[in-house]
Amino acid sequence: LDISEGRPITELDVNSTRNVAVIGKDIIVKIFPNTNPIGKKVTLQGQKYEVVGIIKERGAMLGRSQDNLMIIPLTSYMKYHSSLWE
Repeated sequence: LDISEGRPITELDVNSTRNVAVIGKDIIVKIFPNTNPIGKKVTLQGQKYEVVGIIKERGAMLGRSQDNLMIIPLTSYMKYHSSLWE
């Protein structure tokens, strides 16, 4: 993924189970209009994540937005959200 602002998720974020996220343009428009989201918190199923990066806009493919996403470390996902798949 190309990051347009901020930083990507790092190995340290994964190993430390940090609550950080990189988000796409659609999320910014919906949650942080007219505001720089870097350093702000976004909530996913009751768990707060600090926005550390913005994914470079990718547009749409086959009529579906490629910018409607939020990426978190896999370790954070497993810790807080894995029960959704049980």
